[in-house]
Order: sequence, then structure tokens, then C-alpha cells
Amino acid sequence: MKKLLIELMESLSLNKHSLISVQLLLLIISFICLLIFYISISRQNEENNMIQNIHLSSINKKEVKKIDPNFSTARDWNSIGIPYYLGNKIVRYRLKYGRFSNISDLEIIDGIDSAVLSRISEYLVIHPWKKDTNKGFTVKKKSIRPTPHVVIQKPKKVFNPFLFNPNDATEELLDSIGFTVRFTKSLLAYRSNGGNFKVKNDLLKLYGIDSLSFSKWKKFIDLPDSLTTEKEKKILFNLNLISVDELRLINGVGKKTAERVVDFRRKLGGSFYHMNQLKEVFSLDSTRIEKLYEHTFITQESVIKININTCSFEQLATHPYLSYRQARWIVNYRKQHGNYSEFKDLLKIKPLKWDDLKKILPYLEIK
Repeated sequence: MKKLLIELMESLSLNKHSLISVQLLLLIISFICLLIFYISISRQNEENNMIQNIHLSSINKKEVKKIDPNFSTARDWNSIGIPYYLGNKIVRYRLKYGRFSNISDLEIIDGIDSAVLSRISEYLVIHPWKKDTNKGFTVKKKSIRPTPHVVIQKPKKVFNPFLFNPNDATEELLDSIGFTVRFTKSLLAYRSNGGNFKVKNDLLKLYGIDSLSFSKWKKFIDLPDSLTTEKEKKILFNLNLISVDELRLINGVGKKTAERVVDFRRKLGGSFYHMNQLKEVFSLDSTRIEKLYEHTFITQESVIKININTCSFEQLATHPYLSYRQARWIVNYRKQHGNYSEFKDLLKIKPLKWDDLKKILPYLEIK
């Protein structure tokens, strides 16, 4: 050992006095670390003791007024025996996560357990949350949430279909029939890129076409229903009811493709609402999508809806068009403010934007 110390001193160019200084320095550093650790443990124990030893006997019940956790300050909490640091913690939690619905909700705060809550519950009251009316309790203007901006839609065009050929129809002709601007632009863009419509169902390739409404004006398209002969009649299936074995009857659709389509439908809650959703199926190329367009269809009656007033968090969170965080916002808002009366109520959830809801709305309903 002595030899090792001598070699260490020589390698570091240290003499005997320098080595003693290093040892003392290490001892001082170790002592300081132990002191800091002891102080932190003592402070934590002191805080725990302060919480556990809240004595309400010293409080003059006649002078202390009941406080509302949704409006109280740290000083209000201190008036009923809660330390300032814990009162500040309650206020910060409320500002970040919103109002408390029940007094028992305070147990979520670190430092407030059932024993502490039972001691201070007689000094707590939660006033009901009401809209600003001429009667009863009114909310201050600062606490009223701004109503979302509502876009006033223009009156819809009158739809008056007549025979037309989508390969040569002009913008003015399509507008006179009553097609939407989105449909007209989509059709003209498809043609300008070299696209050609051979059969009526080719129009389902365009973005923004609902298969149900398409079936109503399909007979006015001046194109054949099919290019196949009578011997090659198409088999049509409801995409929301078709099985893996039935999908395999379609020429060009194999077992793996059929399983992927059915599996993606299951993730969507059991149904598609638009044929374009097939483009979201993993590893499904344009050729197979064309085959599915030709042999399948969707009806609105077969779309499975989710009632946002009764659904669980798990139902929303597992849907691919919503994140876990968005699902939690929707369910928590319903718990705090009651059932939704219209879809516009979802926009009252500040983090939610209209773009977040566009894809999921066809799957939602309010009952």
C-alpha cells in the first residue's frame, strides 16, 4: 500500500503535504454532501409533519369563512391551517388543469390525503358553475370562455342534374348542374393531368365524392356502367360488411391484401365512411385500390358511430384519427361541463382545432 501511494505521488508530482491536503479536501466535500442530504431530508420531514399536524382548534370558527377551492388563494388556504407552500401548490394545479368538481378532487394534490381533507372539509365549499343569467349565481366576465368563431356558410346550390360527360364537361356546365366548387376543381384537375373517365365509377377516384350521393346522380353520367361483357359481370360488396374470403373473390386481391383491409376497418371502429380511406391501408397499391373501387361500395347506414356523450376514453383513444391526449380532453370536458349538445361544443376545448376533428367527425354522433 505504501509503495502504491509513493507511485501515485510521483505520477502526480505530489509531495507528502500535498497528498494530506487532497485527503482533507475530499473529507470536506464528503461532509458537505452529507450535510446537504441531511438538510433536505429534515425539510421534507418537517413539511410532512406540518401537513399531518394541522390543528384546527386554534382557528376561530366565527372569524374564518368557508373558501371555494376554485377561487381561493394561498392566503385563504393558510387561514384554515394549510401551509403557504401547499396552498400555492393547489392554486398552481387549478390554473393548469382547471376547476375542481368535488372537494374529494383535492386528494390528487401531493400532500393532501383523506386525513387532512377530513380536518378542513368543514371550511370548504364548491359553488355550482352556472352561465351568466339574470337569476342566481353569475360568473365574472374574466372567467367566461370566449365562444369559438362560427363561420356562416353560404346557402347550398340547388342540385339539378342532367346528362353530362365528365370527359368534356366545362366548368360552367358543372356549376349549372349544382356541383360543389371542390368537386368541379377536382374533376378539372384530374383531366388536366391526363386522366380519363371510362366508366361511371371512375368518378369515385375524385376527392370529395360521397358514395351515397354518387349513387343518386350516377344515372346522369354519359358513360357505360362497365367495360366488361355480360359474362364478366361485376360482384359488388358493401365494404363495411365484406369478409376476408369475399374480398379474395375480387380479381387481383390476395389473402394478405384482404386481411389488411379488414384489419384497418377494425381499427376505424368497424367501418369506412369514404372510399378514399382505402389509400390509408398499409402497402395497398393503386392497382388493388382500383379493383376495390370497382367491386365495393359504402352506405351511410353501415357506418358505425360513436356517441360522444356516452363513449369511454378507451373508445376514443384507440381510434386512429384521435390521439390519447385529444381523447382525454373530450372526455374530461364532458365530465366537467355535461353532455355535448352539438359538435361546435368540441371547439370550446381550447387545444382542439377544426383540422383535428375533420377526419373523426363522420364517426361521431350526439344522442
